[in-house]
Amino acid sequence: EFLRGLLNSAAQGVRVLSLGCASGEEPYSIAMTALHAGWMPGGIIIHAIDRNPSAIERAKMGRFGQFSLREDVPAWAVAHLTPHGDEVEVSPLVRSMVQFRVGDMMAAGALTANDAYDVVFCRNVLIYLNAGARERLLGTIAERLRLGGLLFVGHAEPLLLPKSRYQRLPNAHSFAVERADGASRVEAAAMVRPERMVVPERTRVSALPEVDRGAAVQARVPVEPGPSLEEARLLANAGKVAESEAMVKAILARSGPDAAALELLGTLRMAARDPEQARRHFEQAVYLEPTRTTSLLQLALIREKVGDHSGATLLWERAKRAGGQS
Repeated sequence: EFLRGLLNSAAQGVRVLSLGCASGEEPYSIAMTALHAGWMPGGIIIHAIDRNPSAIERAKMGRFGQFSLREDVPAWAVAHLTPHGDEVEVSPLVRSMVQFRVGDMMAAGALTANDAYDVVFCRNVLIYLNAGARERLLGTIAERLRLGGLLFVGHAEPLLLPKSRYQRLPNAHSFAVERADGASRVEAAAMVRPERMVVPERTRVSALPEVDRGAAVQARVPVEPGPSLEEARLLANAGKVAESEAMVKAILARSGPDAAALELLGTLRMAARDPEQARRHFEQAVYLEPTRTTSLLQLALIREKVGDHSGATLLWERAKRAGGQS
């Protein structure tokens, strides 16, 4: 709703910035999402900055290997991807929507006076900075993010933001904050709390038969939460393949078979140069969820690497059909 309002009001298109874009997965994903939402290519302007020149050159090519598919690929995104040997290639239309440039987000003048944005993505960067560097970066972003604009951060990073300048959106599971001076409409909305739930008498522990009371009380003891799949992905993104793999295995041991976890485990096995075990994990993921797009793409790339072009083509077609069903 917020971005739809921006689209309607922005005469020159909604301006989006991806900071620390690396090899381009994030800005291309933003472009694909905009197209899927029905936006015209000229309705959104995407700038992507990274300090690594080789990463920027790689990003401009729009080709990605299997480790880039460690995040879920929505089924509808397959229409913007094509096989290119043992890689996937982003469509020319999507590539044309992103403007890449080399720049150090921590350096003075990284964003010029001509850079003004409605939305900024700076995900999983703040947690690696000390307090001083974090403050400088957030100050730079605030100077170039318009009042009322959105800043997207990692799932663990909203607590690192100054409340006087950024306010969390009330949307559930959102890692976006609104740039605001002092209290905002978001802060006011966050003050609304649902009424306390009244538990019917028959479900209270005191109303249970004596023989069940001990078990009921024991069930109420809070259980220490285990690692999450998102934490495992963060480790993978940081290049900590072994630690991520151990965490995924712990999640599977605790919760049982899960397609997303098996998919990530397969990607980690590929990073460890174990394609045979990776293939088994991807096949298990597809068995649990036959339209699991990312696993289908991974299996297609594995087939391509061993020279099974017809098998790879069949898997690509399955992934496209999954996109048509979404």
